[in-house]
Amino acid sequence: MHGERLQEEFADELATLRGRVDELDARTTKANYKFNPQVALGGWVGYSNATAETNASSTLTAAQLATGNFVRKGDSADMFYWAANFKVFDFIKEGNLLGITFGQSPKVTDSDFAPTLRLVNGVATKTEQKDADTSYHLEALYRMQINDNVTVAPSLLVIFNPEHNSLNNTIYVGTLRTTFSF
Repeated sequence: MHGERLQEEFADELATLRGRVDELDARTTKANYKFNPQVALGGWVGYSNATAETNASSTLTAAQLATGNFVRKGDSADMFYWAANFKVFDFIKEGNLLGITFGQSPKVTDSDFAPTLRLVNGVATKTEQKDADTSYHLEALYRMQINDNVTVAPSLLVIFNPEHNSLNNTIYVGTLRTTFSF
């Protein structure tokens, strides 16, 4: 369940990787512990290594080729991600669920991609192709069992330092999910 949820949560990031990378080796592990019938704590941690199997030079502009800022065959990157969650079953009413998840989306921690050249105060400066900052996400939800066939679950997702960039503003996403089961 958590592996599927992780893939859902990071679908955009994984789609971006699949568009740029030919080989992705991903390892994840998860653990859950139910303290009693109502309280559970869990989490997961993952590591991925992405490797380019071809050169990207055929699709680049002359300017990009001149700077050498492109992925070459054999370039690879390591990514790390994790999350922890806390659940309270039958919260306030039987069938309800209170859940809180906090974690880090996939972050490039090491890379041998060619450094990017950027102008800093008029000087060409090489920047490593890894995430300098860390993005975190916090999600809280309360699933209410309306009757045997209907649940309503308001939730709030907060993303701190989106795209692993501390200059980006925090993002807030509210949702209201209604599920009909027959």
